[in-house]
Amino acid sequence: MRSDRTPALSRPMEQALDWFLRLKEAGVGESDRRAFDAWRAADPSHAGAYRAVVAMWESPEFTASVARHGQAACEVIEQRKTRPWKRYAAIAACALLAVGLMNLTAIRVAWQSDHRTGVGERERLSFSDGSTAVLNSGSAVALQFTPEARRVELLKGETYVDVSKDPRRTFELAGGEAVARVVGTGFSMRRESDASIVTVHHGEVAVRRSGEGQEEIHLHAGDLVRVTSRGMEPVRRVDPGDAFAWVEGRIRFHDQPLGDVLAELDRHHSGVILVTDPRLNAIRVSGNYRLDNPAAVVASLADATHARVVNISSYVIILH
Repeated sequence: MRSDRTPALSRPMEQALDWFLRLKEAGVGESDRRAFDAWRAADPSHAGAYRAVVAMWESPEFTASVARHGQAACEVIEQRKTRPWKRYAAIAACALLAVGLMNLTAIRVAWQSDHRTGVGERERLSFSDGSTAVLNSGSAVALQFTPEARRVELLKGETYVDVSKDPRRTFELAGGEAVARVVGTGFSMRRESDASIVTVHHGEVAVRRSGEGQEEIHLHAGDLVRVTSRGMEPVRRVDPGDAFAWVEGRIRFHDQPLGDVLAELDRHHSGVILVTDPRLNAIRVSGNYRLDNPAAVVASLADATHARVVNISSYVIILH
């Protein structure tokens, strides 16, 4: 198993990043391009490193990740001005910020939420009725507790709630496309860009689409349903131990595609995790790890799948 220490960036990769950034700048002359061609032809490792850089820059995973972590990326730029290769992951995010494509949702969430977590954080909440909740990484909720009803709105991310019984007041958790109504149970809701996902740990939950007059379905322990604007997808069975491991700060998976595991792990990493070889995403893996050191988990999974890892500071992790 590899150590948790971040390995040094290889010299060809550092040079490739530097060349890529230089060629993106305005005023690049013919002499610069000739020098770049000479560097690339000097050693096969140079050409390979440059192809890896281009593949990372053009990948949709990179665009999505820097969009999610744009503010942190800009802070990297400010703090690391003298290290061009450490600025690499930040440039795209700051460009998005400049044209106003980011932070609008973050501003709305900050205004509306009563509790929220940053990337890599979890928070345990206790409500006045005895119910409890856990916010996952990058999540936010708004609370509305009255003498007649208890309502939690999931504004972003994921939350687990363990609801105390109160015959006088219903408990609803609403988020995106879904509303879940309970009396006494433990379950989670997760908001994605195109769906809301409800998973039951114990007890029973009635789930419906948002809006008036929607038909409910009843879920029990180990049930999961994905709710979209088109309706509710078929109920699936999941292992509650895997599905709720994050509540205790762990990630558990059995015989899952590496790409799916890395996508989940990326939610807890305040940077970018990229796979430049699509074949790696299909390799099935199993494991049980702590979530407080995503880089160490990636290193362990790389060992298990015979992949190589390049760490560009603690922000960008590349598997190839």
